[in-house]
Amino acid sequence: GVARADQGGGGGDLVLFEPDAGSAESPYAVFWMPDRREPLCEVCECVDSTADCRDRDLALVPAADASESFSVKHLDLGGNPIHLVGAGSFDGMPELESVVFPAETAHVDPRALPEGVTVLFAGEGRRTWLAAPSDFFQDICCGREAVALDGVAACAYEATSLGSSCVYEPHAQYVGVDPIQDGGITRNSEFLAEASESATKCGAMCELIEECRSFTYNTRVLFNDPQCLLYSEVGESVVNAASQNENFGVGGGPRRTSGIPPRTRRDQENAQLVATPDLVELSEATDFTGTIELRLGQTPLYGAVWITVGTLLEGQPQGAPRDAQRPLAGLAGISYSPSTVVLYDNETTARVTVSVADFDDVIYGVRRVPFDVKACDPAFVETGPTGVRLNVVQINVRSGGGGGGGHRRRGARRPPEERP
Repeated sequence: GVARADQGGGGGDLVLFEPDAGSAESPYAVFWMPDRREPLCEVCECVDSTADCRDRDLALVPAADASESFSVKHLDLGGNPIHLVGAGSFDGMPELESVVFPAETAHVDPRALPEGVTVLFAGEGRRTWLAAPSDFFQDICCGREAVALDGVAACAYEATSLGSSCVYEPHAQYVGVDPIQDGGITRNSEFLAEASESATKCGAMCELIEECRSFTYNTRVLFNDPQCLLYSEVGESVVNAASQNENFGVGGGPRRTSGIPPRTRRDQENAQLVATPDLVELSEATDFTGTIELRLGQTPLYGAVWITVGTLLEGQPQGAPRDAQRPLAGLAGISYSPSTVVLYDNETTARVTVSVADFDDVIYGVRRVPFDVKACDPAFVETGPTGVRLNVVQINVRSGGGGGGGHRRRGARRPPEERP
């Protein structure tokens, strides 16, 4: 449900609203009541176009008056319990060039800042609004929605449910394939009859059945007997031109709707993590350092894709501390930087540096690098070894002169044949 703000004189200054269940709008909306803000230069130190408001126990952005002699260009709000910043917070600051928000600031209304302002945060925190392209939302179902400021993104949140991860094609039906269940699913079916109630429920049923790769929902309006057809493969999509006429539909919707579930999007439309190259060599020639590139084959339908590189999580939520993770067998002694990557679209490529961190633990030879992938869009979820292989090459031990001893990279683990 929706909380309601007290518009009277005794209410709070900021109210965080949550939408009704199923809403595709952002769950974060700020209602701003500016009458209780204090004058900027009475609560902050204003010197040479800079307002230093750090550690003043401020819950709201102070109010500025453009008619006053002091015009703020740089505003530092660090160290204050300012959690929400509403539209109009920076009215009266026409020359503002930069602002530092506290780490506690969770949400900034995209309309709050004028265009061209540089935004920084005083520390890490959970927030629904990002200032730097490298930042990521702590809510995995927040997508990045660009706002007026360059490089700034707001949380684009979309409620998800079974069937919402399918891709639908109105007016289409798949031909040349046989349904998994003869006659399909109808309201009279002994099992799964609910799938005949709507195209979305038909898609949800396809998501749940591992064998299903596509589906067609047919209202069969002439028989008053809607039908859900599930297929183990994707047939040819055929659209009847006449069916696109608005008078041909049923209750404002198409008579037929076909679609594919997340597993088919992953297998046939590349809705998955793409990691390259196939082989990364760590050797003396590469200074025991290499690079893995990560990108998405498609932009997710919603939210982000979180990738933890080189470790598998043991029943811990994404973002668990490193001591709750374990390296895959044979990959001890290897470090990854960054160890966690967050991607929002198929236009961004992230680079992970791989290196030997401990020569006493590392094992020579070829191993596959595991990724633990979590996503709001289930097409991208995958855990385990990937196509990227890591080849740790034995250190070349050469005979030396004089003392007769060879030389080796300091701290290196001896190859098996040289161990006592």
